[in-house]
Amino acid sequence: MRVVHFPELPIKGDVSDFLELGGTIEQLHARIDAAPAWSPPSDLGPLPLIPELAASKPYPVEALGDVLGSAAVAIANKVQAPIELAAQSVLAVASLAAQALADVQLPHGHARPLSLFLISVAGSGDRKSATDEEALRPIRKRENDLGLFHYREHEIWRIDNAAWQGEKRSIEASRKLDLEGRKEALRRLGPEPLSPLHPIMTAPDPTEEGLAKFAIRGHASLGLFSA
Repeated sequence: MRVVHFPELPIKGDVSDFLELGGTIEQLHARIDAAPAWSPPSDLGPLPLIPELAASKPYPVEALGDVLGSAAVAIANKVQAPIELAAQSVLAVASLAAQALADVQLPHGHARPLSLFLISVAGSGDRKSATDEEALRPIRKRENDLGLFHYREHEIWRIDNAAWQGEKRSIEASRKLDLEGRKEALRRLGPEPLSPLHPIMTAPDPTEEGLAKFAIRGHASLGLFSA
């Protein structure tokens, strides 16, 4: 390898400019022959396959505000995890709590859900799951409350649905009703009672089929937390 210089050319000039200004192929070959062979400096050593990354800036935990920021700091201190992991968990739980209540209105007028898609990359033992569990404590309490409500509501629904199903079968099988009378009786009966919503707000490792079923009778917000 040889490096040929053209000091007579303006800055950023190259071999094309040399030829356009009257240089000949013979002159170019002469310059190449006169240039010494290039070799790397002896103290350079092997080049790394991956360049070194610059030191990252401190995580802007203050941008999370007093409530979320304080929660992230407390979780990081409790489980001895990096503040970045704790902040990711806090942001994920905040999104889960808020996305069923409001949307974001973009400058051009379109609305988008308050959903976040977060990925934390860390080594095994860096407490990723531990920070999630700490941040999810209010969600676990909410799921427990929903479970108690669901138990009571499900018993009421089970009785109502059994009565509705029996009355529907009775109307459909009645020989005393003609077509119009049967339709009128079914209209008076009304729609089938709706079962209470599932008391679930998080799914660790769902399947697509499971998510589709949950969307029918689930709450308006679902969080996928998986390690």
